Amino acid sequence: MSNNAGTISNEKQSDQPEVAVIILNWNNYEDTKSCIESSFKQSYSNHTIYIVDNGSQDGSGSRLAREYPDCEFIHNSSNLGFSAGVNKGIIAAKDKSDYILLMNNDCDFRYANCLQQAVDLAENRSDAGIVGGKIYYDRTKKIWSACGEIDWTRGRGIHYGHDELDTGRYDNIEQVGFVSGALMLISSDVVDDVGLLPEEYFFGAEEWDYSVQVNRSEYNLYRCPGFVVDHEVGASHKTFDQRFIYNTYRNKLLFQRRNLPKYYWAIWYLIFRVYSLTLLRRKLKQRIKQSDESADVSEVMNAVNTAIKDDNPTSPSVKKEDVEQFGSLR
Repeated sequence: MSNNAGTISNEKQSDQPEVAVIILNWNNYEDTKSCIESSFKQSYSNHTIYIVDNGSQDGSGSRLAREYPDCEFIHNSSNLGFSAGVNKGIIAAKDKSDYILLMNNDCDFRYANCLQQAVDLAENRSDAGIVGGKIYYDRTKKIWSACGEIDWTRGRGIHYGHDELDTGRYDNIEQVGFVSGALMLISSDVVDDVGLLPEEYFFGAEEWDYSVQVNRSEYNLYRCPGFVVDHEVGASHKTFDQRFIYNTYRNKLLFQRRNLPKYYWAIWYLIFRVYSLTLLRRKLKQRIKQSDESADVSEVMNAVNTAIKDDNPTSPSVKKEDVEQFGSLR
């Protein structure tokens, strides 16, 4: 456990694999502090916490560095997005670690032995490249994600158990199609063989892409049912916020372009374009009407159409500036 000065009081066990816990902070002192404290309380002691401050402008990065001297700190000069941000931590930690744990700063471990269970599974399965777990809505038994599978028809990941009460349906070790980047234990061998997270995405979809690449490299992905966190799912965006819509559709196109064979990509893109020109506006209008949000369907479609226009193989990345064209990121 940690004391008020942020020091680790439990002794590391040299016979345990070394785990690097990488937490990305961006203008969010309270959540990151809670995540750090939760990590200190894990019964699995052989871990080092790396805090990557992604260009915070509220002083949270420097404040956390003062309060937690036993953590390793990396200070990025600007907001690099999720993948590029955590990759800085992975680069710093991978040669000294057997496993890399990516953990959202708004997640806390639910039980003291969560990390132990995930490492045990990874150690006992030689084919395990990534281990995920169950992510609950904060302090509930309602599942946010129990890992998931890729829906290639729609170009997205489908989370198992999303919005379901946990009735034990996902209390089994199982191979999965993707693992959420909010809780992702990665073998360092995977980093050596597959590489870092894809930085073409500013935020979102990188977890699908990385999971696909790891699976294609003959590793398997597993859900560990005892690897459980509480996720403070925030309202950082509205469902029909133009920035969110733009990023969602741009990521969808980028993900399919990167991962489908060229022939299938051409067919998928043709069908998607017909759909976007005919049925999508009506569908979005219905969804807006059924939601609690007020949104202009014309503005939402403008974000979709801009994402389609910006999808270009000669510029295959989603940059911060692309998303910010609809307003500054919070």
